[in-house]
Amino acid sequence: MKFRFIEAEKGKYPVTVMCEVMNVSRSAYYRWLRTRKLPDRRLRADEHELRKEIIRIHRSSRGTYGRQRIQAELRARGRNVNAKCVRRILVEEGLRGRGRRPRRRIEHSEAEEPSPNVLDRKFVVSAPNQVWVGDITCIEIAERYWYLAVVLDLFSRRVVGWHLADHVDAGLVVKALRNAVDRRRPGRGVLLFHSDQGIQYRSARFRRLLRIFGIAQSMSRRGNCWDNAPMEAFFATLKLEHIDLHEWTDCERVRARLREYITYYNNRRRHSTLDYQTPQQYEAA
Repeated sequence: MKFRFIEAEKGKYPVTVMCEVMNVSRSAYYRWLRTRKLPDRRLRADEHELRKEIIRIHRSSRGTYGRQRIQAELRARGRNVNAKCVRRILVEEGLRGRGRRPRRRIEHSEAEEPSPNVLDRKFVVSAPNQVWVGDITCIEIAERYWYLAVVLDLFSRRVVGWHLADHVDAGLVVKALRNAVDRRRPGRGVLLFHSDQGIQYRSARFRRLLRIFGIAQSMSRRGNCWDNAPMEAFFATLKLEHIDLHEWTDCERVRARLREYITYYNNRRRHSTLDYQTPQQYEAA
């Protein structure tokens, strides 16, 4: 009704003024004006064709394109379609893109200076609970990224602690370390924890936990993955033998399957670095 009044009176008063008085936006008025000029049948047919084209674009992208990429593809094909229209059709058809989930990071002001590289690639250790190494990797679950923090005992390459979460802040590595300490009960002042220079490991919260447990800290040189090679090797094995073999859709199922694989890795999988013994056998020997 408001749009019809504006249309009837636009010869007497400016459209901008009437839109302000009637409390409507000019874009909404001009959109109404465009659709009014098309017969209803033609409008429905045009949207039907647009809907089919959007579905085809989404399928041809293997289900990865979201609203922005579909809109860009439509523009490349000469169709200037409103973003809200594309989004509405995607929602109505139950379609969504596959994009990386924005990471929730610790503010850099909370991260302290890195620790020195005390380990210095001395990967041969004489006993358990002398050196632990840790790192974080991501797993795609139901088109979102979840994060896995793992702690290995460098002596036997045994997984001693881990935690899976949908965020990648200091709490992720804190819970993985607590899990390891609860299982292994290392003595104070005898254990070194080595990782990269990630801000999670440089956070005040993680370092406070290290001090509570009497654990010293070591960090790789910046941008040098070889300084934490055993951890990188474990994640490569985990993804090759387990993660990349499935398309994960449920986080609880991933958690359960990770628990199964880690039990297999610790107790049954033979490790070339351990002269083809399992981590359990190596520690027992």
